[in-house]
Amino acid sequence: MSVPGHCKLRFSSARSLKRIACIWRVLEILLKKKHGLLMTKRDIYYMDTRLFGSQAIVDSVIDCFASSLQIPRDELGVISASRGLAFGSLKVVQSSSEIDFGTHPLNITSQAATISCAPKIVIIIEKEAVFQTVYQISSRLEGMIPPFLLVTGRGFPCMTTLKFVHWLQKTLPDTLFLALVDYDPHGLLIALQYRLGSKLRADQPTTCCPSLRLLGITRFDLDLYRNQFEADKSAALLTTRGLSILKRVTERARNDGWDEMAQASMDMEAGGFTTEIESLYQQDTAKLAKYIVDKINKLVT
Repeated sequence: MSVPGHCKLRFSSARSLKRIACIWRVLEILLKKKHGLLMTKRDIYYMDTRLFGSQAIVDSVIDCFASSLQIPRDELGVISASRGLAFGSLKVVQSSSEIDFGTHPLNITSQAATISCAPKIVIIIEKEAVFQTVYQISSRLEGMIPPFLLVTGRGFPCMTTLKFVHWLQKTLPDTLFLALVDYDPHGLLIALQYRLGSKLRADQPTTCCPSLRLLGITRFDLDLYRNQFEADKSAALLTTRGLSILKRVTERARNDGWDEMAQASMDMEAGGFTTEIESLYQQDTAKLAKYIVDKINKLVT
């Protein structure tokens, strides 16, 4: 298209024209929103579902803006809808009211807060199902390990969960941060994301947890709990895609100086198979409790 006296814009396809329309629409929404008002990417999507067509379009435009301007997404007034949950020895004060994470699992929010009661250990759990199981046996862990907080991002963590973990690590520098993930490439990749933070350069400093360590599952665990794993029906051979992910994990872990993760990735590649956390206990939660207690006590003593 062209306008008299102005430059010409050429679009190679209707798809690229729609992309430009989406970019302008998102920009319009951001400029019109009230100063200081925060909205989620989901909010933006529902403001013009017919144009956007999918949530992924909105996500990519927002990420493009943040990357181009080299600013965190929340400086655009856009936050991710939180998927994260937390439970344990943490009390925070928000807007003069105290929130106790020790009563039941609570949704993680991005609101500013001060800590009135802090854990000594933060256990980041890959999957919600395992998080809920550990929550149900949390009374068995109390007194066996130092005061702890359980966190899950329900798979790959959202930005709000990453920022929450980063805030805890920055506020509580003496607290031990541990990751409990499946013995598979995606489990290691999720642990790596918590450690390194967002891939967006502007967000990375406020979403990383540099002190994170790997609690399990490790190749050492497979040997130590051999009888439990031999009956495991979730074990599977590594796929070509899985091997590709492991190579990326090894490289990124080495670049970060996380030797523990690099070794775990290489051990998995050499072993050629994967298994899930659930295979540790196979519905016998006493085994899971013993595993967590034994592993943590080895780290803190």
